[in-house]
Amino acid sequence: MKKYIFAVLSIFIMSMAVQGCFATDNSVSGDIIQKEVNNGDEFTIELASNPTTGYEWEACWDQEYVKLIKQEYIPNGLLPGMVGSGGTEIYTFKALKKGHTEIRLDYMRPWDNSLPVKSYVYSIQIHDMC
Repeated sequence: MKKYIFAVLSIFIMSMAVQGCFATDNSVSGDIIQKEVNNGDEFTIELASNPTTGYEWEACWDQEYVKLIKQEYIPNGLLPGMVGSGGTEIYTFKALKKGHTEIRLDYMRPWDNSLPVKSYVYSIQIHDMC
């Protein structure tokens, strides 16, 4: 019986982990941003962020079409040493293959099971270089 319960819980937990990246729940306002790039080009996505609140951006993308080159957080330069002022999260991607893909970004507390407070979907059209 313990093995059965463990197996059911394991399957449930794995399905929830996979669902997080592909969830289609539209109850959170999600903006769709169109972006066109050439195959081989690097492009950036910049998002307001404040990690001192416990929130962070969680990104999902198809690694066949785009590759994450760098992710960095730049704090606002309001006052040196000022805590809690926020900043900008910058994702740098490289287009790998002609076609269409999406990058989904959810602003959430990873340890909390609630819905993201903000979501963006970047619809990326990748063209062959002319």
